[in-house]
Amino acid sequence: MKTPTSLMSQSIFSEDRRSSIASSIRRLVQRSPSGRTEEKRAGTDFVSSPRSPTQKADSPPSLPENRSPSPSPRRWEIDTVERNSESTEKNEMDAAPSENAALPDETSPTPADIGSAGDSPPESPAPTSHDDACPKCEAVVAKLRESEADLKEQLAAAQSLSDRYQTELSGERLYRNELETKMRSLSAESETSIRNAITGHQNLLEKVAKLKMDQETYRMEHTRAMEYERKMHRKLQSDMRTLTLKYHKLLGANRQTASEMQSQTIELPQELDQLQYVCLQLREELIETRAAKEHHVSALQDEIVLLKEQMEEDDRGRKALEEALTARVNDTQKALGIARSQISEMGDVSQRADEMDRQTAELRAMITDLEGQVKALQTERVELEKNVTALRIRNTALQSELDTSEAVQKDFVKLSQSLQIQLEKIRAAEQEVRWQFDDDVFNCNGCEAPFPPKQRGAKRHCCHCGKVFCAPCVSQTIPSGPQRRLAPVCQVCHTLLNRDSAPFFSHSSGN
Repeated sequence: MKTPTSLMSQSIFSEDRRSSIASSIRRLVQRSPSGRTEEKRAGTDFVSSPRSPTQKADSPPSLPENRSPSPSPRRWEIDTVERNSESTEKNEMDAAPSENAALPDETSPTPADIGSAGDSPPESPAPTSHDDACPKCEAVVAKLRESEADLKEQLAAAQSLSDRYQTELSGERLYRNELETKMRSLSAESETSIRNAITGHQNLLEKVAKLKMDQETYRMEHTRAMEYERKMHRKLQSDMRTLTLKYHKLLGANRQTASEMQSQTIELPQELDQLQYVCLQLREELIETRAAKEHHVSALQDEIVLLKEQMEEDDRGRKALEEALTARVNDTQKALGIARSQISEMGDVSQRADEMDRQTAELRAMITDLEGQVKALQTERVELEKNVTALRIRNTALQSELDTSEAVQKDFVKLSQSLQIQLEKIRAAEQEVRWQFDDDVFNCNGCEAPFPPKQRGAKRHCCHCGKVFCAPCVSQTIPSGPQRRLAPVCQVCHTLLNRDSAPFFSHSSGN
C-alpha cells in the first residue's frame, strides 16, 4: 500500500497544485516586512490561478480519460476547498495595507532595507487558509465515512439477499432433483408396466385368436360329425324300412301261398305208394321251406341286431362327441371370458398408463417451470453478484479516496504547522541580521545535522537568506545578477524564488 505522502504527491500535488501552494507560501512570506520586496518581483503570476482561462472557477476539475466521474465528487470537493482557500488568501492580500505598492523594485534586500526592517515592529501572524481547509476536509472525510457506511450496509444487504437466493436456489435444486428422480422412477415403472401390458395384450390376442380358430375347428368337426351321424341314421332307418317291407312282404307271400294252398284242392293219389311219395316230397319241401324261412329270419334278425348295435354305438359316439365338443366349447367360453377379463384389465392398465403419461407430462411441465425459475434465479444471482462486485469496487474506491483524504488532511495539518513554523522563523529573522557567522552555528538550519568540529568547508551559506546549511541543503541554485550567475540557496529560498519548483516540504516529506 502506498504511503499518504506518495498518494498526496501523486493525486493532489500536481504541477498546478505545487504552483498554487508555492504562491501561497510566497504570499505568506511577502506579507512580512522582509518579504515585501519579493511581492513586487513575483507580480501577478503568484496571485493568478494556475487554471486555464477558459475553465470556470466553480466548475469541477476535468478528470482523466481512464477514470469515470460517476463514483463520487470527492476530488472536486477537495479542489473546491483549495480554490476557496486561494480566494480567501486573495481577499486577504487585497485587504493588506497599500504600502506594499510603494516598495522599491529590487531583486535582493539591501542593508538599508534590513535596517528599516529591523526598526519596524513585527506584525501579528496572519491567519492561514489551511486552518479553514482542515474543517472542510474533516467534513469531506465525514461524508466519505457516511457514504462508506451506507455502502457497507448496502453491501451487507446485497450479500444477505444473495445468500438467501443461494439458499432458495439450493432448495429448488434439491426439489428439482427429487422430482426428476421420482419422475424417472415413475417413468421407468410406467414404461415397464406398459411393456408388460402390451406383451400380455399381445399374448391374450394370440390366445383369443387361437381359441377362435380352435372353436371354429371344433364347430366344423362337430358339424361334420353331426352330418355323418344324420346320414348314418337316415341310412339305418331306410335299411330298417327296407327290411320291414321285405319281412312283411315275405309274411304276406307265405300267407298268400298258404291260403292258396289251403284253397287248392288236394288231389291225392289213390295208390298208397304214390301217396307216400307225395307226402315225402311235400314233407321235404316243407322242411326246406321252413329251413329257408328260419335261415332268412335268423339272417334278418342278426342284421337287425347288428344295425341296432351300430345305431347304439353311433348314438354313444355322437353323445361322446357332443359332450367333448360341449366341454371344448365351455372351455373356449371360459378362456374367452378370462381373455375378456384380462383385456378389461389391460384396458385398466392402459388407462393407468395414460394417467401416468399425463402425470409425466405434468411433471415435465413442472420441471420446465422450475428450470425457468432456476434460470431466472441464476440471472438474478448474476446481476446481484455484479452489483455486489460493483459495490465492492466502489467501496474499495471510496476507501482509497477516504485514505487519500485522511492522508491529505494529515498532510494539510503538517503543512499548516510547517508553514506556521517557517513563518515564525522568517518573522523572527527579521529582528536580527540575516547573515549567520560560521562560529555561531553548530547545526544545519535545514536538516539540523551537526557540523563536524574540525572539517572546513562543511558550513555553507544561502546567498538569499544568509543562513548556514550543510552541502546537501544548499544544493539548489538560482541565477542571480546581471550575468545570471548560479547562486546556491536553501530549499525554502529556492521555493520562494523559483515559481516552477516543487514545495520544499514535499521533498522533506518524501524523504
